[in-house]
Amino acid sequence: MKRLIILLLIIGFSFSKSFSLNKTIAVNKRTIALLDLTIPNAETNDGELYSAKHCLKVAGLPFVVTSAVNIAIQYKVIVASSKFETFTFTTAEKDSLKSFVNRGGILIAPNIKDPYLFPVFGISSTTLTSTNYKIKFNMFLGDPSFRWLNDTMEQTISLGKTTYTAVINSRKYNVSGALTLAEFGDGSTAITKYIYGNGVTYALGFSFKNLILTNQMNHDYDANRIYSNGFEPTSDAVILFLKGICIDHVPYSTWLHTSPYDSKSTLMITHDIDATTSYDTMSYYANYESSIGLSTTYLITTHYINDGALNNFYNTTNIPKVQYLMSKGHKIASHSVGHFTDFDDELVAPLGVLGNTAGNYLPYNGGVGFTTIGSTVLGETEVSKNLLEANLGVKDKNFPCRLFML
Repeated sequence: MKRLIILLLIIGFSFSKSFSLNKTIAVNKRTIALLDLTIPNAETNDGELYSAKHCLKVAGLPFVVTSAVNIAIQYKVIVASSKFETFTFTTAEKDSLKSFVNRGGILIAPNIKDPYLFPVFGISSTTLTSTNYKIKFNMFLGDPSFRWLNDTMEQTISLGKTTYTAVINSRKYNVSGALTLAEFGDGSTAITKYIYGNGVTYALGFSFKNLILTNQMNHDYDANRIYSNGFEPTSDAVILFLKGICIDHVPYSTWLHTSPYDSKSTLMITHDIDATTSYDTMSYYANYESSIGLSTTYLITTHYINDGALNNFYNTTNIPKVQYLMSKGHKIASHSVGHFTDFDDELVAPLGVLGNTAGNYLPYNGGVGFTTIGSTVLGETEVSKNLLEANLGVKDKNFPCRLFML
């Protein structure tokens, strides 16, 4: 009897161990490994990693971050945060990646520079350039990665205005068996897809940082194709493309929905109230929106200064108009004090200090061609926020005040 109990315990332990292992493998097959190459590539900041993480977060895809190749290869899909230099991996790590793809793994990486790994990506050589101004996806291929690129502005994306002699660095590939999923404006290969053994690789001819973080911070080379009130989906297209790859290769994949509850889409309406005419006409929009049951957000510029750019339209005449918006059920948020066009220049608008009021914070812009003087980031945010809260009779904890510079 004792021997039977021991045998059953052994069988039970083995079954439990096997079940746990299979459960782990199942999870790994549906989770992406983001391979952090910040340290191996001696990067001075985490901009590349942040940008890759942002892509996966916005796409709603489940992922883990690891800097260990031996951990990453336990997952179905690996997304590398940055370039593959000759020194990024040890030879053993390179062979592990090759084996990973060969047995069915999916490897997505930007800026492939290591010849040792060229055969895995189906390329023979690469060339670095800074004169590529656009990337065009070859939609005629009907690749599953194009699943969400359903607008022409997404199917050709912008890297910078052609008026610049040079824009961001990009990498064009000479293919050796790989499929060209996208091309640069000069017809060279920008993105590749290659079947290697039982797996697939994707080589991207750009860094995540240059098409995500740089654009978010408005440090791109005027890559936006429309200055104002336009649709510029370059960064979104990169995210949607990456999502398309992952969803194609992960069976029964799940991801966070981009719209709450069971809705198919979400429409968020905001209004920039940054001129006298805006104050004069905003009630018409507020009344109509209220009549059809919509609650929108009005971003209020509290321009109490009469300078060369704008008059002092935030005054006793217009403040009641803002209060009226709230009575119709709309939300109010800050759109700065000055609405200065050079606010993004840290030399013009340094961080500054707290303690600003409408009485002591008096920035000034002389108009077109003039540089703003006396503006600070904290001044713009603190004064506008406090004015709106005081004038609207609400407390800080209840007031959704944010700074929007659009």
